[in-house]
Amino acid sequence: MTENGKPEPPAHRSEPPAPVTELRDELAGEPGPSGAPGPSGEPGLTGEPGPSVAPGSTAEATVKAEPSGRPSAWAIIRASVVLSLVTAALAGFGEGVVAAAKGGTSVLAAALGIALCGALLAVVAPVLGLVQGVAAWLVGNAVRRLGLTDWLFRHTTADRAAPRGPVIGFQAALLVVLPTTAALLVGLWVVQKAVATVQDPDLRAWLIVVAVAMLLAGGTLAGALVGRILLRPLGWIDRRWGLPWPRQAVARYLLFVLLPVVALLVPLILRHGAVLGRITLYLWLLLFLLAEGLLWLLWSWLGARRLRRPRRIRRVLVGLWALAIVGAGAAFELAPFSAGISVSRTMVARQSLDLLRHGTDVDRDGASSLFGGGDCGPFDGAVSPAARDVPGNGVDENCDGRDSDRGAGKQIDIGPWRSDQALLASKLKPRKYNIVWVISEATRADRCSVTGYRKRTTPYLEGIAKESLVFTRAYANAPATMLSFPSQFTGLRPGSITWKLGPKKSTKPRLQLTEKHLTIAERLREVGYRTGIVTGRYSKRVLYGMMQGFDKIADTWLDGRRMPWYARNAAVAATLALSFIEQGLLVAHSKKPFFLVVYTADGHDPYLRHKEGFPNFGRSASDRYDGEIAFTDRYMGMLIDYLRYRRPLWDNTVFIFTGDHGEEFGEHGGHKHAKTCYWESLRVPLVVRIPGLVGKRIDRRVPLIDIVPTLLDLLAVDPGGMTLDGQSLLIPAFAPEEASKERPVTCSVTSQKPADGRFMRRAIRLGDRLLIHNMLEGRYEFYDTKSDPRELNDIVGAHWQSAEVSELRELLAASLTGNLTTLEIPY
Repeated sequence: MTENGKPEPPAHRSEPPAPVTELRDELAGEPGPSGAPGPSGEPGLTGEPGPSVAPGSTAEATVKAEPSGRPSAWAIIRASVVLSLVTAALAGFGEGVVAAAKGGTSVLAAALGIALCGALLAVVAPVLGLVQGVAAWLVGNAVRRLGLTDWLFRHTTADRAAPRGPVIGFQAALLVVLPTTAALLVGLWVVQKAVATVQDPDLRAWLIVVAVAMLLAGGTLAGALVGRILLRPLGWIDRRWGLPWPRQAVARYLLFVLLPVVALLVPLILRHGAVLGRITLYLWLLLFLLAEGLLWLLWSWLGARRLRRPRRIRRVLVGLWALAIVGAGAAFELAPFSAGISVSRTMVARQSLDLLRHGTDVDRDGASSLFGGGDCGPFDGAVSPAARDVPGNGVDENCDGRDSDRGAGKQIDIGPWRSDQALLASKLKPRKYNIVWVISEATRADRCSVTGYRKRTTPYLEGIAKESLVFTRAYANAPATMLSFPSQFTGLRPGSITWKLGPKKSTKPRLQLTEKHLTIAERLREVGYRTGIVTGRYSKRVLYGMMQGFDKIADTWLDGRRMPWYARNAAVAATLALSFIEQGLLVAHSKKPFFLVVYTADGHDPYLRHKEGFPNFGRSASDRYDGEIAFTDRYMGMLIDYLRYRRPLWDNTVFIFTGDHGEEFGEHGGHKHAKTCYWESLRVPLVVRIPGLVGKRIDRRVPLIDIVPTLLDLLAVDPGGMTLDGQSLLIPAFAPEEASKERPVTCSVTSQKPADGRFMRRAIRLGDRLLIHNMLEGRYEFYDTKSDPRELNDIVGAHWQSAEVSELRELLAASLTGNLTTLEIPY
């Protein structure tokens, strides 16, 4: 009884529910069933006393370290490592299943890929678990000192003797927060759509800030009102059935934590993961931690009650971890091609593989001798898959299994070819034409109606096709703007260029042309041309090496403001191009010919829908991409119409339209670009309109490095200081018998972003054969493009010793005369 005579309220002990207690006991030592004694010798949940602690035992050490019965730091770290290991293995298996579901592999290869993905994630997981365990111990101490643990227990306890007000209020808050948050997100999406048309960036930002503030204020007020309304019915539910609801902690975690976050993040990652870059990894890490939380709760609810020997379980896990290391390494040794393909289709497992290779790269030459790294000299930095092989010295520097004999009295004919003036004079008279060269970002040939696409995405290009050379099998020499632009402007393969790294103004210095290479803009300026380029600020700032030789650089980011760079780019670019031409016509030196490059970026992800009278091809990313090509064609058509209106100008202007590279839509498991050398990343439209020539379609394979030699021939300009790998396009157009049917076309690409992992790939196409070399892995792919035009069936295993593969390897090695593979790129 209290002093005023009222009955004393029942005693309440702030003890966590049984699953949490069992998990706590498991972290501190051996768990027991509900009611069994904990490791400290305190009574169990049933009130029965536990046995005394034996002197010198592990439990005694734990008790000494933590007199309150809380788990020690070592116990927390150990449990975190185990939890991270199990979660990573399960996540890896899941990612492997998704990769296998994409098809293209046998059942055995798919099973290998699933096991390998699980093993790779499990191998690196203990490092994350160690960091996580230390962080959990530090945060746990801070949370306990702040009293947050007791606060959470008071608001989630099912003990009917405890005060019920906090529990009911907390349940009401949960029921209000989720729908309110969903409503706020929908409201923000509507606001973003509404203000997207506002042209002033500052005004647009203020409108978004005001809208967010109003939505938050309105959502908070509405949530508070609804929460108070829910208190009475929730109180009745608590008295009748009890709260919290659901009763199990794992169910509450799923309903109120895991499912909402997954519903929010997974669509974001799948749709915009490539654009988010490194942020994508952080989002995956957050999902991984949430998955760990689910596994932890499941263990405390189910596993800890049934599994009585955690030490034995830990030993089994350690054994499986060691087996995963050995198995992953053996997989790349015994089945390198299948293993490489399986991991290349994933994201997280690929990142884990990069970490393992980087950690086992002893000589720091960029390649590991383990896990398929392909380094045959693990302690020699001059020997690696990316090294250049010195012929005839008896050393296999590039780890291809042999010392190359090329160069010792043997010269492999890889070009260059150039037309002669007799051929040119028979078709037209060379003169100082004006040049308008349009380069459309990420534009695939098979998505342009001018090259046969069923959707009319390029009607304006179709309009000038009757007076143009249309090359239906044109290929970029790189799937990335960083490499493709300099290659086109110099007429050199990326593998022939001597590169340098720009100043480290950011964490990602880009490749730049060295001064030794002369661009077509520099050469034409030397012979009296007025030169200009229309591009965005990103190219000016980051890829400034390709700006060599341009007198005028027009910025599509008007007034220096970064408008959404992907929106309305073609419209702005066309306007700036017209301005450049008009200025030249109005000033005194209007008789000078001009060379103008117009770069449009609308084909780059993200793809927008343009509603104002433009074709609506659909709502998917692929459909919106088609719409971006149509949008670009419309405004380049405006530029064409302007030139046609000035008839004397049109009669003296060469007009070229091409893409800088292609775009991926899952054909080989990837999206966007800048990663692979498959057809979808390289095949682009190429339309060349030359005054006085009748239109013609040419089906011979040609690379984009042929554009510069063609211009030099048309203008009767000597290359001067330029060295060229390309040939004039007039040869396959008008003298196909003089053009080699077996002309090799190469591709090169290297990593640009840390989120993409480290890679370096080169490829060569010769006739109906394609060989791809994944250099840092020491892995090759081989395709018969005649029977397999979509390049899906890798047959390198069956043809590795064939003369065809040997010839392609020699040609690919011979085409590498620059420093692309030896330049240390800090990505």
